[in-house]
Amino acid sequence: MDHIPIESKQIIFFYTKIISNEYLFFMTIASVESVKREFDLANINEIELEEYINSLKSFSKSLMIRLDNSFKIYKNVINTEAREAGFENTKTLLDELDNSEELKLFVYLFGYYENKFFAPDGTKPLSNLIKVVKLIDKFPKDSRLPWPNVDGFLLFDKTTEEKIKKPGYHDINQDDFLGKIKVFSAEEDIVICNLSDPNYNSRMNDIFKLFINLKIASCIDKLPSVEYINLKENKIISKTENVKTIEHKNKKINLENYVSDLFREVFIDTQKAIKEKKVTPQFVDIESELWKQLLNQANIIKQQLLQMKAEYINILDHFDSERNELLFEIRNFLIKNKKERPDLKLDERFLPDRNTIESIKGGKGLMKRISASDGGIAEIKKEYPKWIINKIAMEENIQEEPDANSLNTNPIEPKTENEGEKIINN
Repeated sequence: MDHIPIESKQIIFFYTKIISNEYLFFMTIASVESVKREFDLANINEIELEEYINSLKSFSKSLMIRLDNSFKIYKNVINTEAREAGFENTKTLLDELDNSEELKLFVYLFGYYENKFFAPDGTKPLSNLIKVVKLIDKFPKDSRLPWPNVDGFLLFDKTTEEKIKKPGYHDINQDDFLGKIKVFSAEEDIVICNLSDPNYNSRMNDIFKLFINLKIASCIDKLPSVEYINLKENKIISKTENVKTIEHKNKKINLENYVSDLFREVFIDTQKAIKEKKVTPQFVDIESELWKQLLNQANIIKQQLLQMKAEYINILDHFDSERNELLFEIRNFLIKNKKERPDLKLDERFLPDRNTIESIKGGKGLMKRISASDGGIAEIKKEYPKWIINKIAMEENIQEEPDANSLNTNPIEPKTENEGEKIINN
């Protein structure tokens, strides 16, 4: 007989809250629009889906071959005269990949439907490949489609169920496996996820929870109590234990049946609203292997970007225009105030402490921008000294570079102001 390894962990998960947070966007007009703004995967056909798969394959090759080689060359020539050429070649390729449909699709498949990364220190755009690479280790483990994957539940005979409830690894006989049980479709799962969250509709959520509670109570042979309340004064008038029926206006109402009817109406109304949004595949079978191929390509690209980050972590910031602008702003701030505030003994090579920076005019705004940057103040403190040393060394090398045609017989022509700015800005 075949044996199936099963791991059982004694951990309590709040599945409802996790799932409802993930799929709540399906039920608000604005959020549905944001999900469909870049890509409306639910309404594409097989040909379009195959085109998306092939586009990600092509993007993957560009990363593996062209960009990896470009980074490698730049890394090798960074301390040579070929640095600028290596930088320009790499930057040209990055400009080509930035804002591409393939990059947007990759980001989309990891749940960033608005092309933005939401972090405690602020929102970061993901249209820039360097930004994506720097944040890639914070992406979800696997890519996903914008609808739930209803995987089902494994079911075994009673003896096996008793065994696998205990934490640890277990070998299961194939003969003891009853099957994988799937109850709801993706669309129905979205209905339940929305009803389980009070942010969707608080009253519908109350009906949902009451329905679930009564079903559980029925399963364990427990009857509910009913409190009769003065709604105006919010005071309990009386309380009855072990209730099956409620008397109301000379009628007896079966409690479980009544709540079941309410839940059925709530479910049908919510399902109708979701159907109108068309949030699950309309033209491609939801079980099609093509969806798996699409996700697989996205996962391959993620692994490539993780490897790229690990190998080229020290040069990524060279191509981050926003980061470079901030570093230049810090440098210019120090140079300017070295003259205006000689009492502070500022040196462009060293980043002063927060209090010193904020004591200077414009310093508080600069500190806010530093705090909002990737890694915040701690990261800039480590990064700025290395950056400024390299920048000064580069400028000194450029100034000392002899005129190749002069054979050292003529004085070196000074670079124009505009040329100097161009060198610094690169």
